[in-house]
Parts: sequence; C-alpha cells; structure tokens
Amino acid sequence: MVTNMIKKIILFLTDNKRKNVYISLNKYIKKIKRLARKIRPKTIDEYFDRGFIDDYIKENIDSIQGDVLEFAGNISYAKKYSNNLSSLKIMAYKKHQSIYPNADFYCDLEEDDNIPTEKFDCIIATQVLVYMVDLIKVLNNLKKMLKPNGIILITVPGTISLFGSTSCLKFSFTPEGIKGLANKVFGENNTSNIRSYGNLKYAVYTIFNIARELNEPILSSEDEHVIIIGCKCTNTDLK
Repeated sequence: MVTNMIKKIILFLTDNKRKNVYISLNKYIKKIKRLARKIRPKTIDEYFDRGFIDDYIKENIDSIQGDVLEFAGNISYAKKYSNNLSSLKIMAYKKHQSIYPNADFYCDLEEDDNIPTEKFDCIIATQVLVYMVDLIKVLNNLKKMLKPNGIILITVPGTISLFGSTSCLKFSFTPEGIKGLANKVFGENNTSNIRSYGNLKYAVYTIFNIARELNEPILSSEDEHVIIIGCKCTNTDLK
C-alpha cells in the first residue's frame, strides 16, 4: 500500500513538472511567434534555404559550364557563379508565358510536349521538383534534355519546410528519398554528392519564418534538422 502511494506521489510530482515545462515552452513559443512577425524575410536572399542552396551550387561550380539551363522564377546561379558559359537558357512552365514572357522554353515537365532533347551540358534545377507530382516522369524529362555526360544539379526542401495552406509545393524530402528517385532514373553510379543542410537553430528560424542576417556566415552543418538537400546526377546514356 505504501509503495503504491509513493508511486502515485512520484507520478503526480513528475506529471506536474512535465506540465510546468509544457506551460513554459508554450509561453516561449508564443513569444517567438510575436517577435518573428517583426523580422519576416523581405527578399529571397533572407530565407535560410537560399543560403544553403548557394552553398551547394558553389560546391559544384565546376559542373556549370557549356550550354546551361535554369528555370524562371529562380536566381540565376549560372550568371552569379560561372564564367564558363557558352549559352544560358531559361525554361518556364507553359501556363506561365504571360508571367515570364522572355523565357526560351515553355514546358510541362510532367508531360512530353515541347521538351528539348540533348540540348544542355548542365541543368540547374533548384527547388523545381517540389512543384511536381510525377517525379519519375519529371526526372526522365530532365535527363532527356541533357547531352551525353551532361550534369543536373538538383535541390529540394528537406523535412524542415514551411508550407502554408495556399502553398503550391507538393513534397518535402529526405536524403534517402531523393537519392532513391535519382537512382531509378540516372542509376546508382551516376548519382553523387547528396548533401543535407540544416541545424536546430536554422530549423527553428525556418518554422517561424524568421529572416536570416545576410552579413552572418551561414553554417552548413549537417544533422537531422534538414532544410535543404542537394543532389548531382550525370547522364551517361551515350547515343
């Protein structure tokens, strides 16, 4: 009986301690939410994912050469970082011709129409897959656009992502997930440099949609709090 009473007292004290912790956490969360409203990102560069994407592109700068394709609506990383371009073309979604009237190609990557074939030495597809549903089809069409030995640099959002109720984004990814998709289309030996970016601090900032300080060096540490994943694939199908 005494033993049971002691167990009940310990359980009561433990539960109350936990309850107090939760109360304190909720107070901090509400406070962070209030503060976060004052420091929302105002430019695309102030989002943490863009800092990590920059890191991945810079790490693979030697692959950005020759005839290069990028996608409308993104920063031109080819112009920003590469001095070895023969040509740079822009592709937009075919329904967005009025939004991007100066694009060179208008396609739906989930269909086969208007897909240019064997045209590019490098494709930079940052945050492109996340808007698609048929990912194998999309990757096959991207591969189709590469010249033999052409390279595609892909980035996707990790498991720490900010999706609003009106968001057009379809997926978040894990490193193994994007690796598995790439392996199916390009082959295991042609999928390389899978990199995960994120840490707890940046995960909290991302969840609360807090802007990053542009003059603060971004820490590209890899752990379980994944914000961005990068993947490099090579088309070794020779004609």
